[in-house]
Amino acid sequence: MLSNNLFVIFLFIELVNLCIYCLIGLNNNSNSGIESAYKYFIQSAFATIIGFFGASFIYFSTGTLLLNEISSLVYFNDINWLTILGIYLIFSSIFFKLGLFPLHSWMPDVYQGALLITVVFISIIPKIVYVFLFLKLFSVFFNIISSYCIIISLISILYGSIVALYQYSFKRLLAYGSMVHIGLIIFSISIFTPQSITAGLFYLLLYIILMFFVFCFMFFLFEENDNGLYYIDNINKLTIFVNSNKVLLWSLIFIFFILAGLPFFIGFISKWYVFINFIGYGKYLVLFVLLSISCLSTIYYVRLIRFFIFIDKKYKTINMHNFDIFEIFGIFKNFDRMFIILFFLLLFLNIIIILLHSIIYLYIFKNVIILYL
Repeated sequence: MLSNNLFVIFLFIELVNLCIYCLIGLNNNSNSGIESAYKYFIQSAFATIIGFFGASFIYFSTGTLLLNEISSLVYFNDINWLTILGIYLIFSSIFFKLGLFPLHSWMPDVYQGALLITVVFISIIPKIVYVFLFLKLFSVFFNIISSYCIIISLISILYGSIVALYQYSFKRLLAYGSMVHIGLIIFSISIFTPQSITAGLFYLLLYIILMFFVFCFMFFLFEENDNGLYYIDNINKLTIFVNSNKVLLWSLIFIFFILAGLPFFIGFISKWYVFINFIGYGKYLVLFVLLSISCLSTIYYVRLIRFFIFIDKKYKTINMHNFDIFEIFGIFKNFDRMFIILFFLLLFLNIIIILLHSIIYLYIFKNVIILYL
């Protein structure tokens, strides 16, 4: 990431991706796990080839892979169509890693087929790396690639919001929700003003925090049967399971309120900073489109809350076994104590960020000015 050589950057990024190949393949006892591992390996290898192919185009047309030299050539418009094609191929490869439309098909399958601990890793760590890689390269090529990035991110937000409405797998729902959130981050960065870049990075910070808490609660959504433990992924079964523990129920509802971006939650603060920039620059049409899509994206979270609260009474009598994984280690005696700790920690962070969000925003803004502009 700190290298000035385009080839070295892609080489080390691919080393990170090599770890993901191994992690997805850990679920080799499941047909869906093996299928998702093969899908990701083949598609990711193809996306990597596209990225290196784009870098070779740039080297062939400019004679260098150093970003500072390429930036000078772009600034003085001393490039040809082959360089532009290479730039588009490189950013297409990055969009695959981020799971943006139309290079997103791997993400729902991998989320559903991989082990939960693997999903935690690939939904948090690589996203941070690829967003900062996007920002590093976009600061060099923004005059050429900005329109392409805006269109791809906007379509990703719309597509993810619509498809998420029809999901009955909780992991696939999180995958399409991730597409929406990352699309908003890339869209904000693609405007390429100090305020929009800061808003995008601020959104990324809050998204990572929320995903951490989502997966903390997901580690308890397991059912025990004759074959051992299995994760409850079907939303209908999950609704029955969650209703057996009211502390877990209200904790998940609180998280969904945040993800939906409702007022007085940190999800609203992150979207507010993204949207407010368009008012300052007079882009009211873009703001109206994003607000409309954002209202659409809240529906699938509200839909989950409706399922959790208004479950049919006849299903509440089903006896679901609560497996207390912490009881093995003697850390906690039951689920409720852990749920309460996580809930109040999230509530505390929500209050602190709402009170101090301007300080956090200004800190990120100062670093954006220093490093990128």
